[in-house]
Amino acid sequence: MMPFIPMGQGPFGKSIRTRTGPSAECARRIKGWTRDLLSLDAGEVVSVTEMRCSEPGCPDIETVIGIPKPGGSWRTLKIAKKLCRVRRSDIALLLR
Repeated sequence: MMPFIPMGQGPFGKSIRTRTGPSAECARRIKGWTRDLLSLDAGEVVSVTEMRCSEPGCPDIETVIGIPKPGGSWRTLKIAKKLCRVRRSDIALLLR
């Protein structure tokens, strides 16, 4: 299991933790692709999280990308893949 470093409050009221190791590079890559595809500035917030789901009809593991919108709401993209298996084309497909 990868170590986590507490970093504060996240977009959904949960604690943000920074991942270290190979998954950190995957998250950085996904953030970069998302910023590029949405023409966001490098400093704009993009949240990337790998989550487990136990609800019926939900994939076992999914990657969730959160982008803040004006007014305090969030745009959420969900990809039914592990963090390091997400590709730029997966994100582009959701943004069409």
